[in-house]
Amino acid sequence: MLVSDRAKGLIKLGHSDHFNVCSMPDLFHFNQELGHAIGAPLGKAWRKAKIAYDTSEGLHFQRKPFEDAYLLLDVCRRHYQNGIHGIHKAVQPFNADGSFSLITPLRKSLIANLSLIEKQGLKIGKEVKTKTIQKVIDQIPDILSGITSWQQWTIERTKEFAQSTDIEIRQEELEQWLLHYLLPVFVWQLTLRRLPAKKKNERLKKDYEEVLQKARDKLKGSKLENYMTAEQYTNCLEWAEKIARTFQRSSSKVEGRNGYLAFVHKANRGLQDQRLKVLTIVHNYDIRGWDRRTPAERLFDQKFPDLFEFILENVTDFVEPRATRRKPQNIWAVAP
Repeated sequence: MLVSDRAKGLIKLGHSDHFNVCSMPDLFHFNQELGHAIGAPLGKAWRKAKIAYDTSEGLHFQRKPFEDAYLLLDVCRRHYQNGIHGIHKAVQPFNADGSFSLITPLRKSLIANLSLIEKQGLKIGKEVKTKTIQKVIDQIPDILSGITSWQQWTIERTKEFAQSTDIEIRQEELEQWLLHYLLPVFVWQLTLRRLPAKKKNERLKKDYEEVLQKARDKLKGSKLENYMTAEQYTNCLEWAEKIARTFQRSSSKVEGRNGYLAFVHKANRGLQDQRLKVLTIVHNYDIRGWDRRTPAERLFDQKFPDLFEFILENVTDFVEPRATRRKPQNIWAVAP
């Protein structure tokens, strides 16, 4: 439903619902601009001050200037990370209570976190270029539009699913349960799973875990699943998982593959066309995600033959090596 790397031509091949898809800016590049402008200089200054403080010698008053410089940069570094984490927590379709995120609070949260990040650059004497900040600010309307578009699309799909199911519950009550009780659990689960396991993300991970636990407690307290059969409840879970996966904020999978291919190109001084075709086929039809589905299965929403078994069934005889003509062995010997 939502494409973050602006691959409109590719996504249209998947399903008719993907026509006129909303193109949402990639949050990865959104943060990368801030990292180059403020994060990297701040990290270098913090590391340099930490080394200077750890290696300083003498009495306390002699080490005091190094300590003050390090503590100041440490506070700036924490505020910068809080700003980045605030952006990640803001760009979400749901609030912590399961309700839809509204545009006005989202915009205010993004602007407040950007101001917090910009102040840290000024504190270390790194004035951020107006062009960089403006480039980041210009992406905010498209990000908000992407979230709103996903919410509207989800409401439509929820109504369709509620009408098609045979669950003996009022449709309005079922829609509310699907939207604000069941779906937030899967959205926060995927958000937590996609978070890189790095030390700098420990606090953000803890916040996501708390929100996820609140969503699970809210779902457990609804007890609406008691009015469904096991098969009906399983269908609801599968539907919620499928809808939650459509919300994307980053094209990291695409970026990672492009980065890998670029590295191979440089390391091996180029790739042969045949090998590049093979890598593309393996990536699309053999590499599986955590849901055990390949990219082709997720895009076209259908099963494909197992790549390894397909090769075994259709493999042809290999070309035999050329027979080399053996030369007669020269025997150098002295006649008796």
